[in-house]
Amino acid sequence: MVELTVPWETRCDEAYERKMAKYTELQEQCRRRGWCTWLFPVEIECRGFPAQSLWRMLGKLGIKAGDRKRADGRLGQAAEKAWMKREEKCWSLTTGP
Repeated sequence: MVELTVPWETRCDEAYERKMAKYTELQEQCRRRGWCTWLFPVEIECRGFPAQSLWRMLGKLGIKAGDRKRADGRLGQAAEKAWMKREEKCWSLTTGP
């Protein structure tokens, strides 16, 4: 389970703890049913700076070195664009090379 939050810069730790608390029971229910589950609350600051939680998640998913760095950068850019367009009623995120 991945829960993305785009908080103000000073609230990443608070957002992480809040999301862990929110989804821990669901994760336990899944495990009791025999499912292998991971819980990744991920924060990317509203100005596009990914928190350590993103780096840890990418590592646990097996994404290494340059691929992790590229993913980190692209996700940060996407979060920043989404934040800037948050007031628009309809928008689309374009990805480029």
